[in-house]
Amino acid sequence: MIEKNTHYAIKQYLSKTDLIIDSAYCGKEALNKIIQETYDLLITDFNMPDINAFQLIDKL
Repeated sequence: MIEKNTHYAIKQYLSKTDLIIDSAYCGKEALNKIIQETYDLLITDFNMPDINAFQLIDKL
């Protein structure tokens, strides 16, 4: 499972680019955001606090 500090560090690093960055700490939060918004790329940790990456992709 990705630690909150790692999550924050990755988000901060990617925010230094010209990309528009959004993040979620858990799979259910990510799923809710993906339902409401269109994204070009999804980077996910395999083991999230509530569901794993395969479960997230399956729900999409």
